Amino acid sequence: MPKSRSTFQPSILMVGAGVLGVNLASELARHGHRVTILDAGEAGTGTTAGSYAWVNSNSKSPASYADLNLYGLRAHERWSAARTRTWFHQTGNLQVVHGAERMADVEREAAQYLDAGYPAQLLTARGVAELEPGLNREDVVGGVLFPLEGWADTAAMTAVLLQEAQDHGAQYLPYHRVIELTESGVSAQTPDGGTSAWEADVTVLTAGNGIRALTRGLGLEFPTRPTALDEPLSRPDAGHHTVGMTVTTSAATGLPGHMVQTDDVSFRPSPTGGVMITDHPTASRWDPSGETMWAAPDDLLRRARRICPALDSTEVVTVHVGHRILPDDGITIADWLDTDRRYYAVATHSGITLAPHLAETVARQIRTGERDASLADFGLGRFGNLHRPAAAAGV
Repeated sequence: MPKSRSTFQPSILMVGAGVLGVNLASELARHGHRVTILDAGEAGTGTTAGSYAWVNSNSKSPASYADLNLYGLRAHERWSAARTRTWFHQTGNLQVVHGAERMADVEREAAQYLDAGYPAQLLTARGVAELEPGLNREDVVGGVLFPLEGWADTAAMTAVLLQEAQDHGAQYLPYHRVIELTESGVSAQTPDGGTSAWEADVTVLTAGNGIRALTRGLGLEFPTRPTALDEPLSRPDAGHHTVGMTVTTSAATGLPGHMVQTDDVSFRPSPTGGVMITDHPTASRWDPSGETMWAAPDDLLRRARRICPALDSTEVVTVHVGHRILPDDGITIADWLDTDRRYYAVATHSGITLAPHLAETVARQIRTGERDASLADFGLGRFGNLHRPAAAAGV
């Protein structure tokens, strides 16, 4: 029978030390759980390291998903404000608009945001220039400022919360690649090439795209989209929405203090004094195995320079190519995997935004058995064809 979470504090194995894993580990350890964190590499060096780290509830649907992201944004405000070392830079996100037709669309969208209670300030072309005088004004007709939004320094966030987890007794084991779920925990490859077993009352999977391979041992095909590494593209223009790229530039003066978003490029301040650049519309057409990827970093910098001339003096310093974690329907999964409540999984494309809120709510569910109302739409039950076994059945 499932154990009552209100009668004992289960020991926890965390599989994956990205931003979701360290947030949840910190929260669980803070409440007195014995937590062990295993990661195939170093904390925060996987998908987390390459994230654009935009904290927002912008263009999210359905409404429950937009609400979940707003809870995440507010949790960033609370968690960051409560610590001496901050990671959340609430600069605001400035959407710069070119063309009258596009401006009409943006005005309608801004009205919808305001109706939903999400702040959005419409700007004239002059207003954009006053806010960021260093931007190229050519063909700019206006914009909209989302003042609540900002970006997270994922390296700082990971370091702070991992240290907090350890300060509360958590054990951190880098270079321990989990290869199998067992009846009482996991089996992992160790740095010396050996294999060790680790046991706990509850195993929490926050290993992103690695979750699918592990859950097959439970007889469960976890409903996230395969990456281009799993299913190579047949042609460069086929589109594979898990592919993402971020580019960081060298430092320069006169760069914007806000996040800046246009229809073909987005960039924001980086901790090293340059900017981080990304582009969501065309990233899905990049083939990680093809030559187009080699040209993409310089192309992204050229696009950013068109709107921000101060970037003319910069060069590309780092490039991250990653594979986004995308549930089959595009929205978050946070749920028990088995009827015995031994395995829990969290997977989401919005991991940076949602991490502190998911940490609070998932930790509470593991501790007490109570599921937060904000998670109502994000369980595995919505994938009606899934069979969730008892823990012992598939291992």
